[in-house]
Amino acid sequence: MEPLTHEEILAMLKANRALGPEYDKVTAQQILDRMAAPSTSNAPDPPRPGKRRIRKSPIAYLVLSIPLLAIAGHYASSSGVFAVLALDAIIILADLMHPTNR
Repeated sequence: MEPLTHEEILAMLKANRALGPEYDKVTAQQILDRMAAPSTSNAPDPPRPGKRRIRKSPIAYLVLSIPLLAIAGHYASSSGVFAVLALDAIIILADLMHPTNR
C-alpha cells in the first residue's frame, strides 16, 4: 500500500464526521493499518543514517572468467568458451537489473 496522503486523511476524517462518533475507533484503526502496511512501490528504501549501502561490482567475477575461458577453451573447445561467455552475460544482466541500479 502507498502511504496516506494529506487528501486521503482529510477524506477519512470528513467521512468519519458524517458517520458519527461511534466510528472513531474504526477510523483510527484504519489509519494505523494504512500507516503500518508495507509500501508496494518498487523504489528502494532510503539509506539509513549510519549505514552505507555498498554496491558490489561484477568486475571481480568477470576477471575470474578470463582464466576460466582459457581452461574451457582447452578442455571443451568452443562449447566451453560459449558457456563461459553466457555466464558472463548472465552476470552482467543480473548486475543491470539489481535494484541499486534503478
